[in-house]
Amino acid sequence: MMVNIMASYDLTLINPPALIERPPVEQSGTLFVPEKLRITAMNPGILSLFTYLKSKGFSVNILDLSLDTEYSSMEKKIKNIDSRYVGISSTSGFDYLESLKIAEFTKTHTNAQIFIGGQHAGPLGELVLMDSQNIDAVIKFEGELVLEQILKSNTDNKFKIPGVVYKENNKIITVPGKSPKIKLNDLPFLDYSSYPNYLKFVPFIEESRGCVYGCNFCTSNTINHRRIDMKSPKRFLDETDYCVSLFGKEKAYAVLASTYGVNPKFGKEIALGMKKFGIKWNSEFRADSEWEEFIYELLDSGYEVVNIGLESGSPDILKLMGKTKNPYLYLGKMRKLAKIVSKSSAVMRSNFMFYIGETPKTIQETIKFISQTPEIHSVQFSPLIVFNNTPVFNNFAKYREEYGCDIINTEYWQRRHFYPVHPSKYFSFDEVATLGHVLEKIFSKEDAWIEAAKSLYSQENKEVVKKIKETLRESRFRRSK
Repeated sequence: MMVNIMASYDLTLINPPALIERPPVEQSGTLFVPEKLRITAMNPGILSLFTYLKSKGFSVNILDLSLDTEYSSMEKKIKNIDSRYVGISSTSGFDYLESLKIAEFTKTHTNAQIFIGGQHAGPLGELVLMDSQNIDAVIKFEGELVLEQILKSNTDNKFKIPGVVYKENNKIITVPGKSPKIKLNDLPFLDYSSYPNYLKFVPFIEESRGCVYGCNFCTSNTINHRRIDMKSPKRFLDETDYCVSLFGKEKAYAVLASTYGVNPKFGKEIALGMKKFGIKWNSEFRADSEWEEFIYELLDSGYEVVNIGLESGSPDILKLMGKTKNPYLYLGKMRKLAKIVSKSSAVMRSNFMFYIGETPKTIQETIKFISQTPEIHSVQFSPLIVFNNTPVFNNFAKYREEYGCDIINTEYWQRRHFYPVHPSKYFSFDEVATLGHVLEKIFSKEDAWIEAAKSLYSQENKEVVKKIKETLRESRFRRSK
């Protein structure tokens, strides 16, 4: 289909909804959210692309479909698109089928060429083009500089950029190499006010991209290749000042970082600077990071939820998942951190995962660790989800033979390209999901669990926050009627 060169916009960026097609299993941990709630968040990737391309003189708009619950309402909005190109951001397996449907509607009703990217769709690469005849290209890695090149090009070679997968004469071609990346310090301040209904969302500021660690279950291995780019403290704080001028001081801010404070000097400078804004904020860091360098400044800065992806209290499981080479030091630092946090007003939250190879002994070790660390206010247990091209996915045949684990490989999960797991010969997916619910209730202080969980949802006003808290309380701590 020819590109409409007379379109009103160069590019429309679309944030898809999640779970219009519901999974055939019950909610568990972070697997999905309660039926009554939908996570409402700005799409940070889309906003970064929008801001950068707009600064380069391109006409770009954003279509946020994240709150749509039916395909019919999506199609009505997509019919009105008038752009040369449409970019879809699939950040989760739970929005992947919905993203493919968006591509179908777009190709049916418009003349736009369509590309897709994001944390889930990007690493799938060629699989996306096998799944959909409606998508012209896949952006595997970061998109700012790639999309700039595509929008500038007037030739048939516009997709021939490293890290791009595209169709040519009914053949799927993957351009080798990694896409060019822009430095975070070189990006303009995000144009929050151009995001549809921006004031209803949790405001965020990006501290870094990427991760230097190598957890076997994490998609960062395929996306960032264990590299990280960080903003300077001055740049980060200047952007925060701008963000607060738009959103005010009543909302809790999210700082986007896979591991806050990888550079502990930067972590300390940012914490000291955040105090002057008088806001509440959250981020994530690891138990074995150099948090000793900034923890007291962090807790004094308005930081309200210390969110740690501990994953397990079993030394054997921690080594198997590639979380740490020294699990005893790792767990010891977590105990020390919890004691420090307990003396502040912050909530201490720890996230756990039922991993491949779990045995009664390893789960007992995790339960023992939590029971002996009462300073942890909130725990969340999630089953393992296996994503394409992660180390655990690529080695799954070996794990199946050794531990008796198995992927839940039904049509629904095949179509979304990610898979819940029966973790071992001892435990099924359903058993660990039920156990996780029980352990959350036993070891979480109710108000602390809700305080930690509510940061994912819309903060439009006090009534919305009150409703979210009540729904979370019912979903976790009250029996269904």
